[in-house]
Amino acid sequence: MSKPHADRPWSGHFPVTSTALLSILERAARGETRFSTLERRLHLACEVWAAVNAGELEVLFAAGGVRRQAAAAFSAIGAERVAEVLRKALIRPIGSSGAAENERIAALESDLKHVSEPVDELIARFARSYLGAAAQLRESAPALSQRASG
Repeated sequence: MSKPHADRPWSGHFPVTSTALLSILERAARGETRFSTLERRLHLACEVWAAVNAGELEVLFAAGGVRRQAAAAFSAIGAERVAEVLRKALIRPIGSSGAAENERIAALESDLKHVSEPVDELIARFARSYLGAAAQLRESAPALSQRASG
């Protein structure tokens, strides 16, 4: 497992993560609205982690409720330290004055960048599980429909 990346530029999500995320985004672009909890958590973890690395967490967190959902998403993928940092940020009131909130979010970004977990690898592992489950579902669907019609 790799070390935290705060001291080097982020090169983006791993290829397996990008593949999984793209399949979810393509379905959304086609107008699909039903996504599993696993898909929603993967998408949110990717979105938050990209925002952390782009220094855009403030923009993402302007939408209410994202922090709590993000903590749950990172916990689900096994990034417990990230989830804990996000949970602690929930305790501190973030909706106060603009300057104070910006400082708190900047500190949160810094804390997340310095977390000692290999977050990209954990997200990639979760994405790989998602792709495997999706493939199994596609393979079993024809057999299930034949049994149902037979």
